[in-house]
Order: sequence, then structure tokens, then C-alpha cells
Amino acid sequence: MNAEIIKEKSLRNFDSEAEVYEKSSDGKFCSRIYPYILDELNKKNNELILDVGCGNGVMLSKMNENNKLHGVDLSKAMIDVAKKKLKDKAELIVGDAEFLLWEDNYFDTILCTFSFHHYPRPKKVLDEMYRVLKQGGRIILADPWLPTPLRQITNFFLRFSDKGDFHEYSQREITDLLEASNFKLQRFTHPTNDTFLLVALK
Repeated sequence: MNAEIIKEKSLRNFDSEAEVYEKSSDGKFCSRIYPYILDELNKKNNELILDVGCGNGVMLSKMNENNKLHGVDLSKAMIDVAKKKLKDKAELIVGDAEFLLWEDNYFDTILCTFSFHHYPRPKKVLDEMYRVLKQGGRIILADPWLPTPLRQITNFFLRFSDKGDFHEYSQREITDLLEASNFKLQRFTHPTNDTFLLVALK
């Protein structure tokens, strides 16, 4: 399916759910892993952090204010909700993860929470993350995970999805993508039986 069509489906879906996403089944699914992400984030302080696919800002709202926080999302409706929630706590912009608007070597940490499976050109997104990340910086990426037979069936049906879901990844697939973009995988875990959380370094 055309990448722009997938993006348009994602945009329509998240625009329509912006005001209620936190209370939706998808929002509740994501929230179970937030403590694990915060535990990883809190290992460092005074960082420049970018949340790619920040949605309504719920993850940014939980982060330590000693960090300088930035967020980007394709959905203006989601960013509008995030701005109301966060006020001056973070700098938020509407934008495409394939074309990040920051200079090279800018961020200490990039967070991507449950948005990666929506990206129709994942290599391009990872290349952009690598570009704007400082040398020695890290990405923290969380996404749904399914065992092989179920994942294959799910991926077959995702092509018919109206929500803009693109692909659910195996550990091998995501590792290969990271290596192709020159990241070094540091850690890959399953905080819950249907999610994965990884840390990779530039």
C-alpha cells in the first residue's frame, strides 16, 4: 500500500481520537508500559529529549522537568491536546517522523512509544532519528509484540486496516532495521507479554 495513504489513514484515526485517546483501549494498552519507560528515562537527567509520535503528550507529561522536552506528531489535533496538557513544559510541533525539523546531533534521547508500527518507511524514520541524535545518544522504542504465527496473521490483515497500522515487528526485524541505520542495540526486553521495549545507541 502507498506510504502516503497509510499516513493519511493514521492521521484521520488519531485526529478523531485525540480528545479521548487516553481512555480508549489503545491508550490503556500503551499506559501499562509507561513505568518501564520512565525507569529507563530516569537513569539520566538534564537531557534534551524528543518524543517522536508524542500523541496527546501523556508520556511527556510524566517526564522529569529537569530535562528539556520536545514532541512531534503528525496529528495537529493530538498536538493541540498535548499543548493544553503540557502548557510550557515541552516544545511541541506538528511534523512527519520522516522529516524531523531539528539540526544534526541535537538530542540526547529520542523516545518512540507505540507509534513505530504506523510508519510505512521505518528505515527513513530511523535514519532521521540517528541524524538528530548526539553521538552516544540513545533511542528508547516501545511497540506491540506478538509471537510469530499470530504476528504473521496480524500483519496480513493490517493491510486492510483503516487505522494506519503498517507492520508489527519481530525482534529480528527490528534489530535488522536498527543495524541498517547504524544503531547499536543495547537492550531488548518484554515488559509485558504483548509489548517490547528496546534501547539502542548511536
